[in-house]
Amino acid sequence: MEKVSIVTEQIQSKRIFRQQNITGVVVSNFSTVATSFIFNGIVRKLPAIDISGVPVSPFEISANGNPFDIELNFNQDANNLVIDYTVLITEQKC
Repeated sequence: MEKVSIVTEQIQSKRIFRQQNITGVVVSNFSTVATSFIFNGIVRKLPAIDISGVPVSPFEISANGNPFDIELNFNQDANNLVIDYTVLITEQKC
């Protein structure tokens, strides 16, 4: 049986996020201003948090449990983003 590891990373500056064997990604904006990033050559926009501090419309992508590779380009100087993703763990048999 395949297993996944759940990982959370914070993005606060310009950065390119690359991962392999991901089964799902959620990018949430915790800033009071809207922000954007580039995924597959398209600018994706994330609205600011709502009045109670909850992210509005996070960016989500999955392949129905199938692993995929991803690259997200965070090209703004100041960000307050959180990326939650699951990475497929391959077990090595002896």
